Amino acid sequence: MNLTYLVKRVFDLNYANMWKKLGVAKEKSGKNRLALMADMIYCGMKYEAGYTEYLMFEYYKLPAAKRDTYITRGRQNDLVLGLNDKEYYHHFINKVEFNRTFAPFVKRGWVCLNEVDKQAFADFLADKEAVAAKPVDGMCGEGVSKVKKADYPSVDDMYDHLKSRGLCLVEELIVQHPLMGEIHPESVNTVRMVTILKEDGEADVVFAGVRIGSEGSFLDNMATGGMCAKLDPDTGVIVKPGTNYQNQVFYKHPITGVELIGRAIPNYAQVRAAVCEAAKVVPQVRYVGWDVAVTAQGIDLIEGNEYPGHLIIQEPAHLEDGIGLWPQFRKYINR
Repeated sequence: MNLTYLVKRVFDLNYANMWKKLGVAKEKSGKNRLALMADMIYCGMKYEAGYTEYLMFEYYKLPAAKRDTYITRGRQNDLVLGLNDKEYYHHFINKVEFNRTFAPFVKRGWVCLNEVDKQAFADFLADKEAVAAKPVDGMCGEGVSKVKKADYPSVDDMYDHLKSRGLCLVEELIVQHPLMGEIHPESVNTVRMVTILKEDGEADVVFAGVRIGSEGSFLDNMATGGMCAKLDPDTGVIVKPGTNYQNQVFYKHPITGVELIGRAIPNYAQVRAAVCEAAKVVPQVRYVGWDVAVTAQGIDLIEGNEYPGHLIIQEPAHLEDGIGLWPQFRKYINR
């Protein structure tokens, strides 16, 4: 157990939110709230698990042997610290730099308003009715907007407004493959693939899933109400249902009614090949979660996450017999 990490977590905890999570665990388990709190504290000390993980991974009903199989927040930190050099995070955190660093895999057009004047922006918009506008350093879809040119009196006004809001990365809208759009047409539904670059310079794909928007959202991110369905990492076929951060399970998309399990991701071989090559571009950051859009022409790399989400890859409905992924991951840091 990392004592420094534990002390920091104790001081950083949102105790009101923890009490709320305990209430949910009480409803689901039928156990006493104080007994659950004692167990939650024990899991924090023993497995470095936070209260969100305690609820999401359903620790309240798992035996010790299965509890010990999960990548918890503390163990995730160990993975990131052991595999990724923070001196190179800027290639991933700064979205403009990301687009440049991984240019061979980024197919959409884009401009940075901090680098172009209004005329260059007008030239970029000439054949576009709408664009995606993003903060340069946003996370989890935060701040991303779909912006229509017609909503502004002029391109100059649009330029000024986007800059004033800090939405300085403006990108061409991605037109996804029709088969991806069938699942939920309002969002660009992307493949989430996690890679770990081995010491021999080749990448292992340690997780593959498809993120799907819901409720008409422009985004497919789980933090904004989307879901993730697990893929067979070799074939790109959906093998587990969609789930969200509320542990709801969807065998059909709740809006479109599309059956999920058995559906194949188009151009999947290109997706897998692209992320395995992209993983080699910044070899100092070995553990990355990639988001890839699938288009009729092939693929378009959206972003790479130098701190991959460990919750999305361990949804209970995606696991076999309640066993987490820590045994598969720990070998990469020799722990």
